[in-house]
Amino acid sequence: MHWAALEDAGVEDARRHAGPFEPLLLLYERGGAFSVENGVVDFAFYRVPLGTWQSHVNEKPLAGLDSVFLDRLDDAP
Repeated sequence: MHWAALEDAGVEDARRHAGPFEPLLLLYERGGAFSVENGVVDFAFYRVPLGTWQSHVNEKPLAGLDSVFLDRLDDAP
């Protein structure tokens, strides 16, 4: 988890995809969890097929990570 070292070394993808662990950290900080089985990552409200990061890099993000959106998601039944 030394992403900054990749940025310092000039790795282009590190700069383009800064903060790749932030969504996972937010998930844990807010009490979330996920499981992996049958070829998918299950986030309870959304399932993502397993694959390489390259196979997912061009997908449109599912949602924002701002606190207002996440609060509404947490309050949903």
